[in-house]
Amino acid sequence: MTRERTRTEGIVVELTRPSDMHGEAEWDAWCDEAHVPAAATAAGAWAATRWEVADRPAGASPPVGFTHVTIYELEDVPRGGPALVEHLGFNVNVRHAGAGE
Repeated sequence: MTRERTRTEGIVVELTRPSDMHGEAEWDAWCDEAHVPAAATAAGAWAATRWEVADRPAGASPPVGFTHVTIYELEDVPRGGPALVEHLGFNVNVRHAGAGE
């Protein structure tokens, strides 16, 4: 059986860090087990990939202001983008830039 290839029409990049660096391990587990899967489902993302900034002192936020990056790959941007933004609790307008814009 061959799986149909999904096409990424757009991405959402989420830059995050724990509010309390001393609780980073618990926050990190919550992100991996609850937050990212729920956000990906809300957006209809076909992929969600999360990275951690590794070049930083333990228990400290790096100078860039975030410790983790999550990229959500969306197949349906007009539906998934606003759904993800709403799920994350932001009140912003999402604009879909089509080909040639």
